[in-house]
Parts: sequence; structure tokens; C-alpha cells
Amino acid sequence: MTTSSFISEDLAISGDIEFSDELVIAGSVNGTIKFKGEGSGLVRVLSSGIVVGEIQSKSLEILGKVEAEVTCTKLVSIKATANVTGTLKYMQLEVQSDAVPNVELIPMPTDQIDQKINKTTIAYTANQDGQNP
Repeated sequence: MTTSSFISEDLAISGDIEFSDELVIAGSVNGTIKFKGEGSGLVRVLSSGIVVGEIQSKSLEILGKVEAEVTCTKLVSIKATANVTGTLKYMQLEVQSDAVPNVELIPMPTDQIDQKINKTTIAYTANQDGQNP
């Protein structure tokens, strides 16, 4: 069962948002949007929607305005009506032919496909003797 949270066109939120399945934005959000859960992890920014800040989700569909650092472990879909600036870290990217995103694109390594977005991995490099620095 899909549970959608909705930010209506007349609503402006300043602060952090955590959602567990799907988040639809018709209003504006200034802050961090973060997926926490086992659901679809889809953020949908409608044509009237505005997001400024950061988005961490499985998937993102953009029809409105996004000025953010974005990390998506599945698909980022940029529609023709979208106005997108910032950084997109993505596994898959779909851009409609009339869309003109102004973003830095960073493809995620395929070994991160099954990692959850809110899981932190710490890596280090051993020195020549095999010891930790």
C-alpha cells in the first residue's frame, strides 16, 4: 500500500522533512528532504513546487523548481517544465528532450545500488606496510 504525503500549493515549509513512502510537493520547501523507510522513496516536485536545500531519496521526479544537492539511489527524472540547479548524484537519469537542467551530474558507482540512502560507509586506505594511517 502506497502512503503519500502532500505539501499543498499554499503551504511553505522551512526545515527538515523525513518521509517513509512518497512525498508530493506542490508548495515550497526550504530545507532537507530525507527518505526514511521501506516504501517507494519517491519525491515528486509538481510544476508549482519549489525545493531549495537537499533531497535524499530513492527516486525523484521534477516538474517544478529544484535548487538542491540531490542524492537518489534509483532514478532522477527531469521533465520539460523543470527548472533544476545544483548537484545531482544519481543511479539512473532520465531527461525529457525539452528539459534544460543546469546541474553538476555525478553518477553513483554501481556497487552502491543496494546500499540504503541513510547508511554511512567509512573507507580508509592502508599504508604500504598494510597498517592503517
